[in-house]
Amino acid sequence: MNEAVQQLTHVLPLPASCGQSKDWNEVSRAVGTELPADYKQFIETFGGGYVDQHLWVLEPGCANEHYDLITGIKHGDEALEGLWELVEKPRELASGGRLIVWATTDNGEIGYWLARPGQSPEQWTVMVNDESGTVWEHFDMGFARFLLSALDRDIVSEVLSYAFPKDPHGFEPSGDFV
Repeated sequence: MNEAVQQLTHVLPLPASCGQSKDWNEVSRAVGTELPADYKQFIETFGGGYVDQHLWVLEPGCANEHYDLITGIKHGDEALEGLWELVEKPRELASGGRLIVWATTDNGEIGYWLARPGQSPEQWTVMVNDESGTVWEHFDMGFARFLLSALDRDIVSEVLSYAFPKDPHGFEPSGDFV
């Protein structure tokens, strides 16, 4: 298991109905790319859910379409197309690449993977965008390391709410919100 995912099992409470096996080949077909192993391990360990009453980690196949990864990516791609007509792309996209949604918040912030040309999903880093679509942060780390570092306050996002993270940490499965 990925070290950061393993550490997250000690930081976040594991819900009674945690994790689900997924057909990752089918998910990859629907998304149009493989996904990072740490994300897949997180979903199989925790499932998608609400972290510290702020950050929704999206899950493929979630019964609630608002927290479904595939639906989120589709809506995210459409929203970005419109956004690029209004604002300049972040400099991290200057050499191409794709932003792939993996999280949302109740405030409208969005967590993305930055998938650059020629990179494997294990090399993707994290970008966070504010609700206006104009402020971007780049974190040179993958999904699980980002989540762990944010919860441990090893990194601080200027975009995510000041109320994130909470103490003690919480995790509520998306399935509880169907």
